[in-house]
Amino acid sequence: MKTTPKTIPVSRRAALLSPASPFADASLTEQSKTALVDLGYEPVVYESAQGASGYLAASDEVRARDLMHAFLDDSIDAVFCTRGGYGCMRILPLLDYDALREHPKPFVGLSDITALHLALYRKSGLRTLHAPMPFRYPALPEAAMRRLKSVLDGKDGASYTANDGLFSIHGGCVTAPMIGGNLTLVASLLASEYCPDFSGHVLFLEEVGEEEYRIDRLLTTLSLAGVFECVCGIVFGGFTDCGDEEKIQRILTERIPKQIPTLGGFPAGHLQNNHAFREGGVVTLDADAPSLRFHP
Repeated sequence: MKTTPKTIPVSRRAALLSPASPFADASLTEQSKTALVDLGYEPVVYESAQGASGYLAASDEVRARDLMHAFLDDSIDAVFCTRGGYGCMRILPLLDYDALREHPKPFVGLSDITALHLALYRKSGLRTLHAPMPFRYPALPEAAMRRLKSVLDGKDGASYTANDGLFSIHGGCVTAPMIGGNLTLVASLLASEYCPDFSGHVLFLEEVGEEEYRIDRLLTTLSLAGVFECVCGIVFGGFTDCGDEEKIQRILTERIPKQIPTLGGFPAGHLQNNHAFREGGVVTLDADAPSLRFHP
């Protein structure tokens, strides 16, 4: 009797690196590795994810080298950041954006990683993944985990409504690519060559741990820089530990011009229910419904 040989599944390989700050607890690196295994990846831990250099995970040169190597190594299928913190802006001048453009692959992170999302979009045309880091995966709600897996597999289509927490700030409807991330990082990159042209885009913004007046100041910075004159829509995610929610919502309402279709409450940012999306993916923002649809 002829038997069919068993097929041994080939594991995808994922780089685990730290382009910003280190973990305060080394056990979180092990937790991240386990989370990647559970996701179907063989984790490859880079030097930057294995130590610390003060408030940075490693020197600028090591963090930049790890990122370049992970992208240029064709045996690596995806690149996951360990955490945010601070440091990504420092390595932006050290990256070879032409080489990165030739080796596209999923690049996952948020918070300080916003600097890399925006720079890679601007300089390399890469559509990276604004998504939670692996050490967060065990606590992700089932729906957020399904969304992460879908985006990693290139299935970007999804829809969100008031049932998911969306609320209207200023009415209107628009279809356009959505980019953005952490408000502080977006404001910090404005005067640099690494900031994308926001014209014709929906801008996504989220924040954590900033006082109300600082949220006001950051939004005013965007306004003075002309950002609100060129974007065609705005989506606000979580504003975690930023003070009284009603006061924050009032600031968002007052600082955004009424003619810009604007939604609040999208479940992304420094939230437990943190949903992934692809930077530069086309969305339809309907602030009258309210709803946000990610196109396939």
